[in-house]
Amino acid sequence: MAFNFDRFVENCERFGEAVRQLGGSSPPIRIGPPATEKDVADIELHLARTIPSSLRSVLINHARSFSFEWTRAHFQLLPHPWKHAQEGRCLWSLEWLPALNADVREWRRSVYSDPADGYAKHWHGVFAVCATGLSDGASASTDFSGGDFFAIKDNVQGDEPVVFLSHDGAFVNGQRLADSFQDFLLRWSSIGCVGGASGWAFEYFIADGQAGFDPAGEIAVKFRELLGVQLPNL
Repeated sequence: MAFNFDRFVENCERFGEAVRQLGGSSPPIRIGPPATEKDVADIELHLARTIPSSLRSVLINHARSFSFEWTRAHFQLLPHPWKHAQEGRCLWSLEWLPALNADVREWRRSVYSDPADGYAKHWHGVFAVCATGLSDGASASTDFSGGDFFAIKDNVQGDEPVVFLSHDGAFVNGQRLADSFQDFLLRWSSIGCVGGASGWAFEYFIADGQAGFDPAGEIAVKFRELLGVQLPNL
């Protein structure tokens, strides 16, 4: 998918409006101003590494921070598997990147230190961009006790795929979700950023293998129909 930030925002807005009309909650979307090169360089100095280019481009050209979320508990009355999609959240911030990646490093040090281990290997060579649960980077101290992560893999044949990191043994640990951060935003917003707070409900919207989120798949299409969401550019 060719990246279009306005299209990404519009996708989120359409889902938020649909959820509100169905009696759910979706606060106004918050979009921060673009970051400057100096802003990014300062954070990179703190991180002691460069920010992946796909994320860096979004931060500088579009928004340094973004927040979209929704909840509707009554979705549990829907048939399986749509009943599990009761919340969505897409949350990122340039300023939170150091704390998020400190969280990942602590998980790696404490639990997933062996890169040869089949489960732990996915926690190596990654850069966290946003998270679920408690690990949202908003606190002054690092809290790595409650969250899973959406992360960009480093050095994958020149690509920057987005993967999911699960701390609790879920089979989606290491699952490839999109080819880049921009691709991730478009694909994820096309399914309402499902599972962004809980960290697992999105699993039903993934194509077989490592193809990632499938916004044109049967589950995604039916989900939008159930909510009354129409995405004209899909």
